[in-house]
Amino acid sequence: MKTAEQNFLLLQEIEANRRFLLMAYQQNPKLLENAEARIKQLFEKPALQYQSGKGYDNLAKVRTD
Repeated sequence: MKTAEQNFLLLQEIEANRRFLLMAYQQNPKLLENAEARIKQLFEKPALQYQSGKGYDNLAKVRTD
């Protein structure tokens, strides 16, 4: 069983990897063209949740509706 600290560190690593992949898709439109539908949804305007000044931070969550 993992400790709370190990779980937190794992979540941080997952989030960093997620941001890296989203940045790669954002910077490479050809890569995005061949992406799965759920990845493409992240780049649709209704999916944008917040802006923090970093381009890839604009891609918060996929809509759940």
